[in-house]
Amino acid sequence: MRNTAQPGDYICISSPTGRARRGLNDWKNTNNNSEYLTDYLRPLAKIELGKTIVNFASACIDTSDGLLADLGKILKLSECGALIYLDDIPITTDIDDINSGDDYDLCFTMPKDKFNNKLC
Repeated sequence: MRNTAQPGDYICISSPTGRARRGLNDWKNTNNNSEYLTDYLRPLAKIELGKTIVNFASACIDTSDGLLADLGKILKLSECGALIYLDDIPITTDIDDINSGDDYDLCFTMPKDKFNNKLC
């Protein structure tokens, strides 16, 4: 659900943000050997991760509209705020990646006591 994040939860993302943006840029520049083309042209749903986090994530959304936009939806619906440390966000190219969409990764929140660094 998107409305069940709690104050104090950690915010996680399943992959570095901006991979689809990089794939689109590489496609436009005819870089056919780019490892990011698939991220843009044929993104893979994070089904296995979803199955793994279903029992402990407090809220979850895909990042098809961009990390900040989609995280904002969770925060608004959950009536929570967040402290975001930009240097801790894994990005692909540059800081603009946090606003780019089409990644279809998972952004999820979890209680501190359930945090597992291997998942985010």
